[in-house]
Amino acid sequence: MADTVQEIKSRLGILDVIRDDMQLKPAGSSWKGLCPFHHEKTPSFFVSPDRQVWHCFGCGEGGDLFAFVMKRQGLEFREALEMLATRAGVTIEHYDPRRMSQKSALFEILQVAQELYTKMLLSPEGVGAREYLGSRGITTEVIDRWGIGYAPDAWDRMSLELIRRKYRAEDIRTSGLVVPRKAEQKRHLDSLPFYDRFRNRILFPIRDLQGRTVGFGGRVMPVTSPSPSPTRRGESEHDEPKYINTPETPIYEKSKILFALDRARHDIRTKDFAIIVEGYMDALTAHEAGYTNVVATSGTAMTAEHVQIVKRFTENVALSFDEDAAGRAAVERGIDAALAAGMNVSVLSIPNGKDPDECIRHDPALWEAAVRNRQPFLDYIVDRTIAACDLTTVEGKKKAAKTILTAIAKLTNPIEATHYLQKLGNLVQVHEDILRSALTKSAGAKATTPPQASPHIAPEIRSRIIRAAERILGFLLKDRRTLTRVISRLTPAMFSDPRGVALYKALVSFYTQEATRDTPDFFSFDAFIAAYPEGKTYGNELLLRIEQEFPTMTDALVETEVRGNLVVLERAWIQSQLASITRTLALREQAAADDQESIRLMQEFTRLSEMLQHLDRDQ
Repeated sequence: MADTVQEIKSRLGILDVIRDDMQLKPAGSSWKGLCPFHHEKTPSFFVSPDRQVWHCFGCGEGGDLFAFVMKRQGLEFREALEMLATRAGVTIEHYDPRRMSQKSALFEILQVAQELYTKMLLSPEGVGAREYLGSRGITTEVIDRWGIGYAPDAWDRMSLELIRRKYRAEDIRTSGLVVPRKAEQKRHLDSLPFYDRFRNRILFPIRDLQGRTVGFGGRVMPVTSPSPSPTRRGESEHDEPKYINTPETPIYEKSKILFALDRARHDIRTKDFAIIVEGYMDALTAHEAGYTNVVATSGTAMTAEHVQIVKRFTENVALSFDEDAAGRAAVERGIDAALAAGMNVSVLSIPNGKDPDECIRHDPALWEAAVRNRQPFLDYIVDRTIAACDLTTVEGKKKAAKTILTAIAKLTNPIEATHYLQKLGNLVQVHEDILRSALTKSAGAKATTPPQASPHIAPEIRSRIIRAAERILGFLLKDRRTLTRVISRLTPAMFSDPRGVALYKALVSFYTQEATRDTPDFFSFDAFIAAYPEGKTYGNELLLRIEQEFPTMTDALVETEVRGNLVVLERAWIQSQLASITRTLALREQAAADDQESIRLMQEFTRLSEMLQHLDRDQ
């Protein structure tokens, strides 16, 4: 197993894997970005390609390639191993399916189902579904590229096939592909404890960022006759919901999955903006027409989690939802979620009430113009509001002002806010100052509501003393010559963090032993960690911190930094000793203790005070 892990690491660079999941920018010998594990505005997440590690100085998370994938994707080690092995082209030893984790089993079941559904679509019984898809411009090649499938009009086709393949009944139930039967159903049907969820539906696979099928969106076949559907006794096809989706499972959370993001993320990053649409067909048709930065929500409204996922790849998002009431409400929710995440938001409007799929297929020039002329969200709000309000009446002006002021209040840039206040003032013929006053009162009322606690709270900034200790340790790990500058003055007692105490002791011991070999460059971090593996995680963190704070380290800079931080530690240690002596003397005075010990303590107090004065003079 250890050999497999090392082979995967040798083939996959940590930088390539992490950059495939989030935005990173060069920072000296490292790369930095906004941490994906807690909310932050200033990048504190660093990746070191040299040491193949990552660390966030905001939340404290860190580790190697496997640690990132496991935490980012919510995977167990075995699942991360399998995923990375596939990407690296590494064959891992056979794994007994009976010991397969539930998530691994679900991924396999969903993949088997996708392949079977596609096979059914391409079989004679899928001819009706193929004809319908053909009328929507979906060819056999597109079916193959997207893994589109068809669930026949049967109760147990998929259930029986999964049972035949010896998957556990509990895993089949958990996959979302079946529905548990009620007691009265069991009397009329066979003995299976569940029946197929998808029947007589065209199926679109929903995939995660790694391209693994995690669920399906199922579109009911169009009505071809008024006869009752055998899949729902006593109901007509008109009663069937147009779409049903896989329910939430351990591998599928609707609020965290965007349809086609596995295909779109590279172009989203390259083009630096994402288009978010409502339907699977909207996204699929857009991709087939060359608009490969389009994604769709999958069976749910756009959420804050969706926005955070997109933000890994771009700060710019354009929303394109239907022009009906539900679509407009969805746009507003999407705007709020994206603005809350600090995104730049625009709206892509298609005239004549067309959806993206219809527009791209029948009038691609109109879609291209809509993409090119997408509006900043507030321009969209203003235009829509003005069209709905009669500005010749007082009531119309009040209604328009209220709606637009609510939108302006979401802006954080004062220049933008002023621009739209002036625009609103011209539209409703009200002075800007009056509108600004109304905006301020509205904001003040909102401010009286206690803010909700953030789900991610960054640790407090480290104290200057701890920071000085970490800098010295970092320089020790980076440059062996640092030890000669500090060893005569720096003692383990000066480190307040037990990790610092242990690491410093180990460094002194390692330096001492290696120096006896009389090699000019006797120290390397890898050699030190081989001798002291307990220090690997903390050591990597310290080195990353040094490298991001000091991308260029000249001898003069190292000398200055080490001397300054050493003084900080010495002063802190002396002051703590003086405080301790003061407390002891006070207790001895109260207890009328031995004067000889008190005299010794007074002498020590004087000596330390002189040392402190000497440090202050040297600063």
